[in-house]
Amino acid sequence: QEVLPVAVETNANVLQLAVFSFFVPTVMDYVTPDTMKHKKKTLEVMSLLLAVMMLAIYGMYLFFQLFTHIDAFNPDEDEEAGPSEASPLTGREDEMSIATVSSEDVEPVATLPVAIAIMVVDVIFVSLCCENLVDTIEEFSQQVGLDDKFISIILLPIIGNAVEHLSAIIVAMKNKMDLSVGIAAGSSVQIAVFAAPFMVVLSWLYGPVHLTMALTALEALCLWMSVGLVNMTLRDAKTNWFEGAVLLMAYFIVAVAFYLTKG
Repeated sequence: QEVLPVAVETNANVLQLAVFSFFVPTVMDYVTPDTMKHKKKTLEVMSLLLAVMMLAIYGMYLFFQLFTHIDAFNPDEDEEAGPSEASPLTGREDEMSIATVSSEDVEPVATLPVAIAIMVVDVIFVSLCCENLVDTIEEFSQQVGLDDKFISIILLPIIGNAVEHLSAIIVAMKNKMDLSVGIAAGSSVQIAVFAAPFMVVLSWLYGPVHLTMALTALEALCLWMSVGLVNMTLRDAKTNWFEGAVLLMAYFIVAVAFYLTKG
């Protein structure tokens, strides 16, 4: 199965930059002696600057995909008038071009204001659910005997993104790897380049406690190796079942590491 090269390169570059932005304050925290004056303040200011940079990159990332290079991310739209080609996997005509042509006849199920209203209601509902979920993590960890960090890093993403993961698997089974990789990598980009930096900026606007982008040594190592492995897997813009097995095994390794280092 093949993936659109521009999608692979874009997500790989952004994720690698995100690793860099987390590694810099992490290394600063470890190499700077605790006796250094204003160490905490320096780390907080550095994290704030990095957070602003990451938010700017995220804006460019969206602008790049949705405006300046939208044709590169939707190459099938330029091939509507061209002849159909047989798929090397199925021997049938290219289903993507046929779907593109037929999609013009599909009427929208809702107007733009209605769609925006539904999205706003969904965001509010999900926010309330997430708040209740986070509030119960500490109590749940005590009841089941698991560390709250293991629950937050390993279990919570699986449960919270179950629908997203299922969607990526379904579209991958339909040989739409561009969309599948976009769902998986796009979610990681959103967390690393938008959500985490945004929380750092918010911590400066509300309350005296300022968040930083510094990680523990294990967290930084797992982040670095995970992004590197994903980039190596997609470097040729092709996928197969063995590469998927390797990525799953890497996830299990991270899970075991955080489970054994609880507390």
